[in-house]
Amino acid sequence: MKLTLLAGRFTVGLAILVLAFSAGALSTRAQDTPAAPTDFDPEAAMAAFTEKVQASKPEIDRLKTLAGKWEAKQKFYFSGPGEAPTEQTSVEVRTMLGEYWIMGAVDSEMMGMPFQGRSITGYDIMKQKYVTYWVDTMGPYGMFFEGTYDEATKTYTYICEMKDAWTGLDSVYTIIETEQPDGSTQWSMSQKSAMGELKLMEAVYTRIGDAE
Repeated sequence: MKLTLLAGRFTVGLAILVLAFSAGALSTRAQDTPAAPTDFDPEAAMAAFTEKVQASKPEIDRLKTLAGKWEAKQKFYFSGPGEAPTEQTSVEVRTMLGEYWIMGAVDSEMMGMPFQGRSITGYDIMKQKYVTYWVDTMGPYGMFFEGTYDEATKTYTYICEMKDAWTGLDSVYTIIETEQPDGSTQWSMSQKSAMGELKLMEAVYTRIGDAE
């Protein structure tokens, strides 16, 4: 009987503690959650958004010049420094997604195996940077880059900070794209980590037609 009463009191006490904790947690959450603005003006918000888009129009419109079918003469330095690069030619098709994004599609080979890669690139008006996300059939991970454009040198510089999926080392990947007077693009990608800085790839992109 005493054990039953003690168990009952313990259960009631535990229930009270749980209720008290829950009430405190809800109170804390309520305090942490910012109140919705009472003076929100949808028309003013739309006007401010439109202003941001218009202010970034030169950067956004620059992406449209990249649309089309491009031939890439590539060199891969995966064998390491001092070794002869592997060379191949592939084609990338870039198509606009609406007015703000451009999608790239590569279907070729990599190290003698079928290879597919996909990218989506745009100008983020909040970050004030170009952003691009890349995935391919070599592994279940993606690469997110943020970039800038230098009008004086006609150069895009993209940076991706992530752990190397193969070594686990913190790495900084850098892509440099420089537009040439003949309309082609010089492209290179390097990786910097505790192992040093390595050139991974380079290519020359030449427009060979419009996107289908």
